[in-house]
Amino acid sequence: MRSAPSLRSASGDDAACADLHVDRAGHPSVSSFFNTDETKEEYNASEPVNDSKRWLDQFVHLMGHTGNYTREEAIAAIDKDRILPDMLCFNPSKPAKYPNGRVFTDDVIDHRLSFLTKGECPPDGLKPHTDILKEFPYIGTPHAKS
Repeated sequence: MRSAPSLRSASGDDAACADLHVDRAGHPSVSSFFNTDETKEEYNASEPVNDSKRWLDQFVHLMGHTGNYTREEAIAAIDKDRILPDMLCFNPSKPAKYPNGRVFTDDVIDHRLSFLTKGECPPDGLKPHTDILKEFPYIGTPHAKS
């Protein structure tokens, strides 16, 4: 099982083209919020098995700035949300709701902002659609302007 998409030969001759790991996404918004322009490509090309060793200090440093976390608080929060390794897990004995998997109506940006600011950036109060469709485009009529 691959942890990320890979590039393949445009000719279809996969034997002539080795896989090139170019991107990955586990937890929504982790790469966007935790990486810099200088580290994003390395992060996307890396394997989750090495995440804690390579990225923990960078994540802790950022959380110290965004939420005034101590090192111990940041590590505890990272462990609680299971952000490292950056693999979105699902325990079927618990309700599906981010960070235990993800359902279509989860507001992962609100979750991430609250996480980064140690709760100082509260949810925006927007409610998810309740008119989810079983087929594309999945979301019903857009919310009316307030």
